[in-house]
Amino acid sequence: MAAVSWKNNSSGSWNTAMNWSNSALPTSADTVTIGFGSASNTFTVTENTANAAASTLTIDGDTQAPINHSVTLSMVGNTLTVNTSVALSNDQSIISGFGTLSAGGNISGSGTITATGGALKLTGAGTLVSGPVLKIGTAPASTLEMNLTGGATVANTAFLINNANQTLKVDTKFTISGANETITLGTVQLAGGHPDRHERHNPLKRLTDWLWHRIDWNDDGR
Repeated sequence: MAAVSWKNNSSGSWNTAMNWSNSALPTSADTVTIGFGSASNTFTVTENTANAAASTLTIDGDTQAPINHSVTLSMVGNTLTVNTSVALSNDQSIISGFGTLSAGGNISGSGTITATGGALKLTGAGTLVSGPVLKIGTAPASTLEMNLTGGATVANTAFLINNANQTLKVDTKFTISGANETITLGTVQLAGGHPDRHERHNPLKRLTDWLWHRIDWNDDGR
């Protein structure tokens, strides 16, 4: 296993070998880090490899006041397979776009995962643990699909679906607890996409225990 890091403190292509510390594209045996923590500039790495791979993935933006610098991994329709953990180190650490992110371990941290430009699928044997902020874009219509075997939990972070172009598709256990969740418009699709297992939220409707899936809302009925 080798430690491989993004070499330049600027935007670029995942698929360019010279952008990486070992001058080669990461493999499934590599622990990959994108970002320089407090030394980071604002930049985006575009995952434009059809089937990119890593053993672990860490995205590490800069949260130092007075100016934060975000580090973004932009998905553009391809597949990134991470054998074990995905860590979003802080709130300036971002995964955004459409395509497939497959994780074999925990997806964790306090960063943001945004489905935008199409469908972003989180899949694999892993678990999305409490911490990351989930967002869904509105132009064009976008879908966040949760297909992690270990399920997903959103806690103590805002979760907003308030546009007809937003869809949350849930194929595994998905729990929201203690979060400032608001679902007033858009689509929540459960249990593998069967037409009789959709709930279109307009107005908001409380959902609890649908088949073997579960969405837990706050006790106030939201």
